[in-house]
Amino acid sequence: MPSIKERVQKTGKHCDEEINLGSDYTEEEIEFMKAIEAYKAKTGRKFPTWCETLAVARSLGYRKAAPPKQIQFPIQISYFTE
Repeated sequence: MPSIKERVQKTGKHCDEEINLGSDYTEEEIEFMKAIEAYKAKTGRKFPTWCETLAVARSLGYRKAAPPKQIQFPIQISYFTE
């Protein structure tokens, strides 16, 4: 997979532009993706560990607010819960 720098050179677009164009991502998802990309660029790691991913989420202010519950399969994600 090409680096962000290589993609910018090839497409003329930065990762942020690619994420926003024609996507159905929520603002929250885009914020998380940008934070992960920034972490990867700063550390030089292509694939952050789960521990590092959790640290990025926490840096955005995410905290466990409810007791855990069992995941029901198949997973259905609703973007219209509020």
